[in-house]
Amino acid sequence: MLTLFASHSPCSMVVTVALEKARVEYKLNRIDIDKLEHESPEYLKVNPKGRVPSLLTPDGTITEALGIIFYLHKKYPVAQILPRSLTFIESTCFLSWITSHIQPHCMQYCNYASGLSFDALVLKNQAEEQLKSAFEVIQKRLKNSMFWCEEDWSVLDVYLYCMVRHLKEAGFDFSAFGRITEHYERLTRIPVIYRAQSKDSLY
Repeated sequence: MLTLFASHSPCSMVVTVALEKARVEYKLNRIDIDKLEHESPEYLKVNPKGRVPSLLTPDGTITEALGIIFYLHKKYPVAQILPRSLTFIESTCFLSWITSHIQPHCMQYCNYASGLSFDALVLKNQAEEQLKSAFEVIQKRLKNSMFWCEEDWSVLDVYLYCMVRHLKEAGFDFSAFGRITEHYERLTRIPVIYRAQSKDSLY
């Protein structure tokens, strides 16, 4: 059995969905970042970097969300965690863009969305502009496709879903991004994603 250490974050959610999609048996341990549980001696034995998520496997401990996704993709190829119509390099490029560019701006927007200071407003507006630019690219990709890649949903779609979910809660205006909103609503109806969200009320 695998053991997943996860927190309330898009990265943890994506990994949980990947595990559910692979239909692999796993135990879920919640790490409360607000309580600094990721810095506890117990967790640092699991991942000395103190980062979440982490996955304990028979092949060793896998850390970083992308590392876990690539591990699961290789270990359970039938699950099609990455799109089958993209090469591994193409999928990696998209995932790198999402995690290194879009996701940080998403978190920046959400963290400062309720800020009242001038600095908070500036940071929120900067993040909003970057997100709108990225969403315009994704909107075009979804113009003639139900998912990131037409044939089926993958972790690329789940990353987008998680970010849209957090941004909606923070009040981001998606009125100009109808395709992305439709994509979000489509993924809410996928049983695997619903099941992952219901795990231990983690998300």
